[in-house]
Amino acid sequence: MSAPLADDALAPLAQASPLLALFDIDGTLAPLAPRPELAEVPDATRRALADLAARPGVRVGLVTGRAAHDGARMVPAAGLWVIGNHGVETWDADGTRRVAEALVAAAAAVAREAAALASPVAAVPGALLEDKRWGLSVHTRLAPDDAVPALADAVRDVAAREGLRVHDGKRILELRPDAELDKGTAVLALAARLGALAPAGAVLFAGDDRTDEDAFRRLRAAGARAVTIRVGEADVPTEADWHVASPVEVAALIGRLVELRGPVAERAER
Repeated sequence: MSAPLADDALAPLAQASPLLALFDIDGTLAPLAPRPELAEVPDATRRALADLAARPGVRVGLVTGRAAHDGARMVPAAGLWVIGNHGVETWDADGTRRVAEALVAAAAAVAREAAALASPVAAVPGALLEDKRWGLSVHTRLAPDDAVPALADAVRDVAAREGLRVHDGKRILELRPDAELDKGTAVLALAARLGALAPAGAVLFAGDDRTDEDAFRRLRAAGARAVTIRVGEADVPTEADWHVASPVEVAALIGRLVELRGPVAERAER
């Protein structure tokens, strides 16, 4: 169980170089919405992320189940990394786009599954099928509770035929290629690439859902100097060290990080 974020919990990040600060989007930067297209990251949070990314020695990234292009749309600040589709794709701060090579062929299976699920999802009022090319999401936040189990069974049956994995989230079923890729593997890969796993570096990761637990768990197992934060209810079992209650508190902690890192100096080499 995590503890409430302490006043001094972020202090070890003040001098880390580089500091890699990573944030889930839905439920972390943006309040949860009934439909994915209705979610918005508040303007103040966007500005705080841009301010943080401008600090020398700081790298800022988004880690989301959304497609990478959708994550970038929600936080259109310059100089951000974006990990999308739960680790399948990464957009570097310079615009370079990377897709796990082993999963390129999986796009065909995802397309077939999207076609197979169109009717079962449409038959459930309020359910929504989101095609993210490298994965699918079936949203059930607006669906009747008694209709969700049968829809989940249909999703699992189709996924089994196509060799895809099903992951449960907050009123959402995530369908992904059958590979050892998740937010945790992607976070560690990016942290290693940017030098944040070195003795002088550090990682901050904040997220609110079950899929974010992969990142909390892998950062701990790797022995990284990391501050991990679960967003939401305090009594939810988690691998994170700390918790905050809401995206409002996440915005506040980003502001604290900006203050810890000090004023923007002359443009540092990034």
